[in-house]
Amino acid sequence: MVQFEQQEIISGEFVRQFRVREHFSQQTLAMRLGIHRNTIARWEQGDYLPKTRVALHELAQVLRLNDQESNQLLEAAFFSKDEPPDHPVAAAVWTVPYPRNVFFTGRDEILHKVHTRLSRDHTMALTQPWAVSGLGGIGKTQIALEYAYRYRHEYRFVFWLSAATQETLLSSLVMIAELLQLPEQDSHDHTRLMRAVKAWFASQQQWLMILDNVEDIAMLQSLLPAEHAGHVLLTTRAQALGSLVQRIEVETMGMAEATLFLLHRAGILAPEASLDQAMQAHLNAAEAIAIEMDFLPLALDQAGAYIEEVGCSLSTYLNRYQTHRKELLQRRGLAPSNHPESVTTTWSLSFQTIEQTNPGAAELLRFCAFLEPDAIPEELINEGSAYLGPILGPVATDAFKVDEAIQQLRVFSLVQRDPEARLLRVHRLVQAVLKDTMKAEDVQQWAERVVRITGMVFPSMVEKATWPQCQRYLPQAQECAVLIQDYGFTFEEAASLLFRTASYVQEYALYEQAEQLYQQALRIWEHILGPDHVQVASALQRLAQLAHDRGRYEHAEPLYQRALAIREQALGADHPYLAHPLNGLAKLYMEQGKYEQAAPLYQHALAIREQHLGQHPDKAETLHDFAILSVLQENYPLAEDLYRRALVIREHVLGPHHPTTLETRERLQTALGVLDKTHAVMQGNE
Repeated sequence: MVQFEQQEIISGEFVRQFRVREHFSQQTLAMRLGIHRNTIARWEQGDYLPKTRVALHELAQVLRLNDQESNQLLEAAFFSKDEPPDHPVAAAVWTVPYPRNVFFTGRDEILHKVHTRLSRDHTMALTQPWAVSGLGGIGKTQIALEYAYRYRHEYRFVFWLSAATQETLLSSLVMIAELLQLPEQDSHDHTRLMRAVKAWFASQQQWLMILDNVEDIAMLQSLLPAEHAGHVLLTTRAQALGSLVQRIEVETMGMAEATLFLLHRAGILAPEASLDQAMQAHLNAAEAIAIEMDFLPLALDQAGAYIEEVGCSLSTYLNRYQTHRKELLQRRGLAPSNHPESVTTTWSLSFQTIEQTNPGAAELLRFCAFLEPDAIPEELINEGSAYLGPILGPVATDAFKVDEAIQQLRVFSLVQRDPEARLLRVHRLVQAVLKDTMKAEDVQQWAERVVRITGMVFPSMVEKATWPQCQRYLPQAQECAVLIQDYGFTFEEAASLLFRTASYVQEYALYEQAEQLYQQALRIWEHILGPDHVQVASALQRLAQLAHDRGRYEHAEPLYQRALAIREQALGADHPYLAHPLNGLAKLYMEQGKYEQAAPLYQHALAIREQHLGQHPDKAETLHDFAILSVLQENYPLAEDLYRRALVIREHVLGPHHPTTLETRERLQTALGVLDKTHAVMQGNE
C-alpha cells in the first residue's frame, strides 16, 4: 500500500500515486470515470476531491483500491483538516434504470452545454426545462444517461421517468410517490397523485428529473410546478417545443467520435484506449463503416455488436453490409441493451404513425428518400407537383399543406429544415430503411419521378448567368446520375439532365466526372434516337473536347470526326453546328503538327461563322486559332489580318483587358515584329 509521510499531501497526491501505480494517464482515468481530464488534474493539484460516496466508490473501483486504501480515500475527501464532515452524500433517491454505458464516447460539448445551461438557469432563478432533441437513434437517451452519472454528485434526488406515453409517465409518478413515501402513494385518483408529486418538486431542492422519450410536450404543464429549484432534462424527437422548453439539437457523431466508438463497441480497442493506439487497417475499415452508417450512434452500436458477437473483421462486416443492409439494420445485438430496438424498428414505428396521420407527409418522405439528402431544395416539391402522384401532388401545390407535411416529419426529427436557404435535410439511413420497406415497383416509380423533376428544374442553358441555379441543383443532378445508372432509365429527360450536368461540371474542370456523364447521355441517346442523331453528335463533340483538353489526341480525333460526319449528314455542310467540330479537329491537327490537314478545316469553320455570326466570341476564337496556324506556316500577312479581326471582336465583346483579348494583342504584336524584320531583310537584299 502507498504510504504518506505528510497529511498535507493526501488530498491530491493520494489520487496521483494510485493512478501511477495502475499505469493510467490522466486522460485514461478520466475516460474510465466519464469525466474531463481537467477534473483529474484539479484533484491531483489538491483543489478538491469527489464529494459523494458513489463517486468515491467508483474512483476506488477504477483504481483497484483495497478496503484500507478506500477508507483513506474517504477520509481524504470528507475529513480533511480544513473542512468539517458536512459534505453532501450520494443521492438519497436514484431511479435511473440503466447502468452506465461503458462504451459512451465523446459528446463532451453537448454534456457541457446541458450542464452549463441547467446550472445557469438555476442561478438566475429560471425554471425552464431543457431538451436534447434529434432523430431516433441519434443518442439522446445515452446523453441523458451519461449526464445523470457524470453530474450525480450535484443532486440529492435523481429521477428517471419514461414519458413515451401517458401510461408510462403515470407509472413513473406512482413509483416516485412510493419512493418518497408520500401519503397519496396508494391513491387511485391520478389527479390527486400528480398534485402531490408536483407539490413535492416545488418544495425540494437539488433534484434532477430526466424525462426520456417525450412525445407530448404539453403534458409537462400538468407535471411541473410553475416554480421549482430543480433541473429538468428531456429527450425528444420533436423539433418544435414552443416556449415551454429550451432545445439543444443532437447531431450525428463526428468521424473521430464515430470511429473510436465503433472500435470500442466491437471490442477491437479497450474502453480506455484512444484512436492513436489503433492499427491503421482497423482505422480505415472503421471509418468506412462510420461513413456507411452516416455516423448514427445506434447503427454504429449495432455494427459493433455484430462484429463482437460474430467474431468477424471490420472489413468483413463492411462487405456484409453492402450485400445485406436490410437484414443488418433490422438486427439488434444479443446482449441486453438500454435501447433494445434496432434502427429499422425505431424508425418503422414513426413511419407508420406518419402514414396514418398525414399520408401526404409520408409521401413527401418517400420523395426525399431518393434525393441527395443534405441539401434538398424545397421548390422541387412545388415545381414537380405534376409528377408527384395522386396523394403528394395536390399537397405540393399548396404551400400551407406542404408546411403541415414538413411539420409532421419534424415531430419525429425525420427531416431538418433550413428556412433561410429553403433546404431540407434527411439522414441517409432514414432513406435506406424507407427504401427497404417499399415494393420494387414503387422504388422504380419514385426514382423516375426524382429524375424527371430534377431535369425540369435544372437550367436548360448552362451559362454564366445560370451557374448559381446549376450549383443549387448540382447535388440532386449528381444523385440522379446514380439513379439513372442503377435503374436503367433511358428516357430523353434523363439524357438531357446528364448532358447539362456534365456541361456544368466541365466548367469547373471536373473532367472525369464530366466524361462519365457525357458517356451516360451518349448511351441513352444512341439507344432511343439511333447512332446518327444530332443529339448523339452533341455528346460526341463534348467528349472529343474533353479528350483534347486532356491531351488524349488518339481518343479525340475519331470523336471529332464522327460528330462532324453526323452533323454534316443531318444538317448540311454549312450549318452553324458544324463549326465546333471543325474548329476542334483543326486545332487538334495543328497541335500535332499536321498543318496541311488543319488549314482547310479552319477555313471551313471560319466561312460558316462569318456567314452566321456577327461580333461573336466563337468567331474570334476561329480567327485567333487560324492566325496561330498561319504563323506556324510562316504566312505572316494572313496571320496579321486574322489577329486584327479577332482583336476587334474581343475588344468589343470582352473588353480591352480581358485575358483572351490581351493574348490576341500580344500575338499580333509578335507577328508584326516578324513582318517588320522580314521587310527590313528584303529591303537590305535589294
